[in-house]
Amino acid sequence: MKRLIIACALALGPAAALAQQQTLNLQDADIRVFIQDVARATGQTFIIDPRVQGRVTITSREPLSRTELFEVMLSTLRANGLVAIPAGQGVYRVTPEDGVA
Repeated sequence: MKRLIIACALALGPAAALAQQQTLNLQDADIRVFIQDVARATGQTFIIDPRVQGRVTITSREPLSRTELFEVMLSTLRANGLVAIPAGQGVYRVTPEDGVA
């Protein structure tokens, strides 16, 4: 099993904003692990439906901010027939699109 990699971008100087950026390099990674890593990087909480499964490959050329990383995750979910539904402040429920009620 290939391992999901989210590496912190190198920040030169004291720019705190740069230190919070992430570069993605995922090759056939478990989507559940990707969601968990995004949760750690963004400070969001994700409740993952047991039906959520699959593998993803995502690579970013440039470092992504927390907001950009979150948007990439949302796009990745949509591309895989999944959605993140707000369930409270900073909390999302990740479920298959067909399971949305």
